[in-house]
Order: sequence, then structure tokens, then C-alpha cells
Amino acid sequence: MRNVVYFKSLAWGMMFLGLVACSRSGQEQFVVKGQLDTGGDTVLVMLVDTEGKYSKLDSCFVTGGVFVLQGQVSSPTMCELQFQQRRGHGFATYVSSDLLLENTAYTVTMPSWAELGKITNQQARMKTVCVEGGKAQRGVLDYQKTIAPIDSVLHPLYAHSLFISFGLYDADTAQLITAQINALEKQKEEAMLAFVRSHPKEPLAAYFVQQELSRPFKYTAREQKDFVALLQENADTGRVNRLERDLSRMLQYSRLQPYADFAVFSSEGQQADMSSLLEEGKYVLWDFWASWCGPCRMAIPHVRELYEEYKDDLQVISVSVDKKEADWKQALEEEKMAWSQYRVDDKGLMQLAKAYRLTSIPYLVLLNPQGEILCATNDAYIASEYLEKQLNEL
Repeated sequence: MRNVVYFKSLAWGMMFLGLVACSRSGQEQFVVKGQLDTGGDTVLVMLVDTEGKYSKLDSCFVTGGVFVLQGQVSSPTMCELQFQQRRGHGFATYVSSDLLLENTAYTVTMPSWAELGKITNQQARMKTVCVEGGKAQRGVLDYQKTIAPIDSVLHPLYAHSLFISFGLYDADTAQLITAQINALEKQKEEAMLAFVRSHPKEPLAAYFVQQELSRPFKYTAREQKDFVALLQENADTGRVNRLERDLSRMLQYSRLQPYADFAVFSSEGQQADMSSLLEEGKYVLWDFWASWCGPCRMAIPHVRELYEEYKDDLQVISVSVDKKEADWKQALEEEKMAWSQYRVDDKGLMQLAKAYRLTSIPYLVLLNPQGEILCATNDAYIASEYLEKQLNEL
């Protein structure tokens, strides 16, 4: 009898522990469920972490019109829900949707695969996929509604920017489209910042702040500190703690920081410190580029316009990151750039990467006459806007 009581107690204890484990597992896992009529096509669904290393969190094939993805995240994580169709021996991404993922349940609603196929625009396809569930995702959906009118105009223009990159439009048309894109992106940025200030407790606000503060020389030290202070009651405590921990490092790349000196080489092979080349009392534009970089070469005409229009106020210096000196010199002959031309070696490039967060080119850095960094951007038009604003305020 004693054994019977013992085993019953043991069974109840194991059942209790099992319930607790299930409860904990449910709290610690995300589950993304959805239905999709594939019409017989083979469709792979992937959940990809778009922060950091762009790693896959889970994937599955749509089976019987149903897909289920599950796993764990340590804190709210921006992800992309991708739907890929088999193409030959591989898969091609056909449609995707953003998701700020927490350890909770999500439901995905979307049209059939055949109906999606009738939508030719990728951005339009994205809007047909709705992911609901979790507090963080509700903030994403609210924000997407806010910027929908801007995106409806902006995304079709992005298709034109691809043709611009291939040089298929004349200069005036390219400049007009680029100006429209920049104006709409500025509206979208203002909407994003407004969301952060009006929803400081939302996890999406913390995500936006982290993304913005990772952009070098965009915000002053005071603005960076104010952004982090704004998030003190944010629900994503993990991200806020990381921002607070990383703030001192981010302040090294705050706007209006004094520039860091670096060594360059002339076409004759002579080495000089950049500080010795700067003209007193002038704004300075550094154009970091390379002969093999198509977008860099396409930006040169606009840099030339700035050089010619603001000669009295602006000193333009192009700095090549070409590894082969011969390639650089050949490009100089082809482009016929009248302003100062220099090159950095591998050691100098490493110093630039650390001092200026130079990770891609073209990269334009604008200094004021006091040697403070006004902006750092991959877009010559944005550098031009900063310069014109400064000169108009004089």
C-alpha cells in the first residue's frame, strides 16, 4: 500500500513538473503560425534575424497549407518572415514581411500564392502579409500604418533608382528622381522620430534609437544622450541596457566631433598628414572613393558641381582607397578631377575605418571651418544639403 501511495505521489509530482515545464516552455518560445494556399508549389518559409548577422531562426515547408515556426529570442528582435519558392535546384525569395519578434504566439494572414503572383511589385506584396501577435508587433503595425502614404510613393521610385545606378537616365532626370527620393526619405525619417518621441515605451522605439545611433556623425553628443534618456521606461530593457552600456563608444562618432588626422599619399608618392593640406577658414569635403566603385564614379559629377559652385568657401579633397596605384592613376586620367587627389594605403584605410566608421564607399565627410564633422554620408546630395544649409545661415 505504501508503494502504491509513493508511486501515485511520484506520478502527480512528475505531472506537476511537466505542466510547469510546458508553461515555462510556452513563455520562453515564439510560435509563428499561418495558412497559405500554395497551389501545389513548393514554398519554404524562413524566419531571419535581420539584426547583426542576418541569421536564420527557423524554417519549414508549407505542408497541407499550414506552416509553423518556433524557437526562442532573448529580447525583442527585428526579423523578416520570408516566403521562398523553389526555382530549379534552389529557392528565390518571393515575398517578405517585418516582424518584431518576442517569445509569444503570432498569426500570419496572407493571400494565396497564386494571388501573390499577380502582384508584380515586391513592396506591394509585403503589404499583403500581416503578422499579428505580441505587444511589440502591435507597435510595428501602428507605425506601418503611419508611413503607408509615404511608402506608396517612395517604393515605386526605388525601381527608378536602380536604372539610375546603371546610368540609364540623363543627368537632369536622375537628379530629379534622387531629389524626390531624398525628400520622401526625410519625411519617413521625421515620422520615425515622431514615433520614438510619442511612444518611448514601445520596443520599436528602442530599436529605432539603436539603429539611428549606429549611424556615425548624424547626431550631436547631447542628442545621443537625450535619445537614450528618453527610453528609461521602455519595455525592451535588454536593448536599453545595451544602449546605455555602448553610449560612451557611440559618443566617439557624434556630430561636431573634431576630425581625426590621417596620412595620405600624393600621385607622386609623397606622404602627408591631412591636417597639413587643409585650407584655413574653409569648409572641407572629403570624398572617399575607388576606381572600381561604380557608385563612386557616378557621384563624381555632383562632387564636381560642388567644387565649381562653392570654390570660395569649400575645399574638396578626394581620397582613393584603391589597392593598386595604377588603377587609381588611370581613373584620375579618365575622370579629370580638378581638385586635390590623394590615396591611402592599407594601414591608413584601417585607421579611417576606425576613426570614421568607413565601411562602404562612396563616403563623403563634410567639415566646418573649425574642423568639426558636420555629416558623413554615402550620398553626395545629402552632403550638398548640409553645406547649403550651413552657408545660408552665414
